[in-house]
Amino acid sequence: MLCLGRPRAFAGLQRCGGTVPARTFRSRVVARSANSGNGGAPPKNDASKYYSYIQGELKDARDLKENLVISDVVSNNGELQWVDLVLAGGGLLGIAHVGFVCVLEEAGVRFRGIGGTSAGAINAIIVAATRADPTQESWRKTIEILSAADFESFQDGEGVENCNALLKLALGASGDAKPSKLGMAWAVAKTLPELPRIWKNRGLHPGDKFEAWVKEQLTDNGITDVAGLHARMSLDKSGLQIREGVLCSAEELAEISRATLKLVASDVTTQTKVVFPDMADLYYANPKQQHPSGFVRASMSVPLFFQPYEIANLKDIKGLQSVQDAWGETGYPDNDDTDVAAIKAARLAAIPDKATFVDGGTLSNFPISLFDIKGVPLLPTVGCQLGKARAEPQTAANPIELYKAMNNTSRNIGDYDYVIENPMYKPLVAVADTCGFGWLDFDMPEPQKLELFKRGAAAGVKLLKRFQKSHAADGTPNDSWTKIKRARAGVVSAPAPAPVPVPAQH
Repeated sequence: MLCLGRPRAFAGLQRCGGTVPARTFRSRVVARSANSGNGGAPPKNDASKYYSYIQGELKDARDLKENLVISDVVSNNGELQWVDLVLAGGGLLGIAHVGFVCVLEEAGVRFRGIGGTSAGAINAIIVAATRADPTQESWRKTIEILSAADFESFQDGEGVENCNALLKLALGASGDAKPSKLGMAWAVAKTLPELPRIWKNRGLHPGDKFEAWVKEQLTDNGITDVAGLHARMSLDKSGLQIREGVLCSAEELAEISRATLKLVASDVTTQTKVVFPDMADLYYANPKQQHPSGFVRASMSVPLFFQPYEIANLKDIKGLQSVQDAWGETGYPDNDDTDVAAIKAARLAAIPDKATFVDGGTLSNFPISLFDIKGVPLLPTVGCQLGKARAEPQTAANPIELYKAMNNTSRNIGDYDYVIENPMYKPLVAVADTCGFGWLDFDMPEPQKLELFKRGAAAGVKLLKRFQKSHAADGTPNDSWTKIKRARAGVVSAPAPAPVPVPAQH
């Protein structure tokens, strides 16, 4: 076992699917390793080494592109196919998302609606904001931004060196390696003097430097508010077409063109699962004028590791009818009143003066249902999950393991249930094998980042293989996308002889 008291290197941590370069539990925020992707000299903003690292996966993607059928929304004479994209939470493991996106883009897939939680929210907003044109590839700019980021500086709280080790253990963020009992005792002892500060601040790191970094990336790309972000994402000029043989109204196509961003956060003040910016009118009088960086900060507020994110101006705006109506749509507050005036009075009284947010992953770490609609879709939601949290039994032999097991259950079970209830969508969910990597390893060295990128790319190739064009014995389409549409339409018999009409319900 590895003792926390004396950080040391060893050959490598055994993990499912291979060996991860050795890491220690103890945070290295003071003496940064010269090998770290963020320590020492700033890394070069160059995506070429990531691209070169996955040449095999990229070749597979190019080969698969010719027979790929993954959406009925196409453009550029069928060269591009459009999907909605959802990215799971997972801290630094989110680098795998970029590999996943890279492979899909290489195969001609582009993204309309883009959403995610926590790390997924970070990548989602970068993908959405840094494309000058939605038809362009996004992965290159995304990996350049992430590889240049000084992640260690985001740990902007006091007592970092003393507390990080225990918090990472408690949050299950240290990969596969396990400390000895002596190591755990050391971590607890080092953390005790910092507890009053953590108690007072409700977390270790303020997260101010992270929010400033997100704001800087968006502003550098010309995004200063929600309205500008959605204008950037609009597909009005992307030459959208509908695959031949599929019915679609002009209104439906116009709706598809209005691409949106969806980031999940947890409002613990009112027990509300919040999707920003859709629900920003709960907290702002002019939501379209808000800078989206705050939404990302709310989504990634890992409890205890980061201090909660707060919106403190509700007292000034809760008298607005638009704000009260928005709260009414959430079902808050829940009471037995039947009189309209009484309901409105209760609502006004119940709206808090300020709202406190923690990581959206506490409620929905992989919000695959973000873009779901009733009826048969014209384009699917493709998602990238990180790790295999439900692939084997979790242990709960001590309080830390029990907390980790409880946390994993509460943040994932709703998303699992959605896929169970909608099994036709399982082929659209990719799982990047990130087992063995520490999701709060803010000083992750470059070789591990490259490997995570490759794991995401491999997950993308696996997904693309599920959507290769195929036909039944009578010549009718029998590919995975057609099967998904039939299942959604309630067709369980043999393939229909004609393409499935898509009702105007999107």
